[in-house]
Amino acid sequence: MRISAFWVVVFLSILLVSLAGLAGCNAITKPGASHPEDTSLDPEGSRYEHPEGQPLEGGQAAEEPEAQAGVEASPVLKGEVEEPLEVLWYSQVTRDIPVRDAFILGENVYVETEAFELYSVDKENGHTKWIIGLPGPLAARPVKKGGNLSAVSASLLVEIDLGRGHIAHYHRLGFSPSSGVVLDDNNFYLSSWDGWLYALDQKTLKVNMTSRLKGAVLAFPAVAHSFIICATDEGFVQAINTLDGTTQWLFPRKHILHKIRINELWAGDVVAEDVKSEEGTVLLAKDTPVTYDTLEAIERSEIGDVWIYVTRGAYELPTKARFIGPVQVRGENVYAATTDGLLYCLRAQGGNYLWHANLPGPAITGMIVRGDTIFVPTFESGVVALKRQTGERQWWVKDGKDLLAATEGKIFLLTRDDKIMMVDEASGEALSSIELPQAVGEYHGITNFDSEVLYLFTSDGSFFALQGEPSK
Repeated sequence: MRISAFWVVVFLSILLVSLAGLAGCNAITKPGASHPEDTSLDPEGSRYEHPEGQPLEGGQAAEEPEAQAGVEASPVLKGEVEEPLEVLWYSQVTRDIPVRDAFILGENVYVETEAFELYSVDKENGHTKWIIGLPGPLAARPVKKGGNLSAVSASLLVEIDLGRGHIAHYHRLGFSPSSGVVLDDNNFYLSSWDGWLYALDQKTLKVNMTSRLKGAVLAFPAVAHSFIICATDEGFVQAINTLDGTTQWLFPRKHILHKIRINELWAGDVVAEDVKSEEGTVLLAKDTPVTYDTLEAIERSEIGDVWIYVTRGAYELPTKARFIGPVQVRGENVYAATTDGLLYCLRAQGGNYLWHANLPGPAITGMIVRGDTIFVPTFESGVVALKRQTGERQWWVKDGKDLLAATEGKIFLLTRDDKIMMVDEASGEALSSIELPQAVGEYHGITNFDSEVLYLFTSDGSFFALQGEPSK
């Protein structure tokens, strides 16, 4: 049975408490979307350090907690379940400012708004810890490094001090970034819209390495086996050596080197090193396909009898689509999805093709690998579960929208018709569902496979935490 009437009670309870002046609404004076001026940066883009203990403009600590924990204001939820689900907390985090994204890192939920603000919210109780203004929208979700968050915003690499809630450093990038930042023990890695990968030293922020990519990376690359593995908008997955920037393998093109004379180049060859004129001008950059125009340019340059290495031969894809979403590396395998709904599995060492699966729609937000199963939310086409080793489909929930959480043998989903659905992990059979109340904004889920708590929010800034496993 549905419980829409119960949810009406929930919201009326919250409204009455608010009118009584007891609701935990946000007691924070909102900072504007202002951000640090770039005048503190020298022309070379050196690291800028703000004085200790003084947040940059746009950063502000929370004055009062704004969340309602369970008990009076949050009765238990009941739906088509034998036992109730409990509301752990409810919080009106952004107070009607539209939410651009929300995600969990460590002990906090981070909320990015359309007003270029970032909120840190305690995931245990919903209290806002701090708010800062950003230079612009985040290129992708930040990564955590020690006590800092590292993020790309408005062509700046920004480091956010998690303890103090302010921008500790920011660095002007000399390129327009197309992706978020990933890191290993030594470097930050970012890609640009014109198809370059950059490695920046984490201490000095000097460029340690650059590498030419076959297209722009639209989400996150992945670090694995001393490689940076990138999926590009021109339909390639490319593994770059982190030490010298050389291409280790390229999918779909087989990376087979041939040593030939410069005048034996074919249109379609991919050169493994820069082709330069006697004056040192680069006529054809490393890892760039040869075209008829470049052949004519080389012929006019009178390079002479020079030997170079090229790559020949191609693996034909059943698609000409772009790769989108983050690359996932699990064990020895790489997973990458395309805009036309194909998921590819490659071997991390060598890039060998293993299998591909047909999805009901594009996988824009990535996927979750759990045990022997890959869970893939698709764009407006449901949630699919695939066998990790073969790509065979296990189940498909056509109304599924977002992955929420997992307990033993169960997966929690948010559906497109605003329900929380619990399904059997192995078969996808619907075990129960709870109907959410009508909201001002659209419902979204935050994936949290690290615990049994379900996190949801509406686009106007209301956040909920529910106990995934029914309480006794």
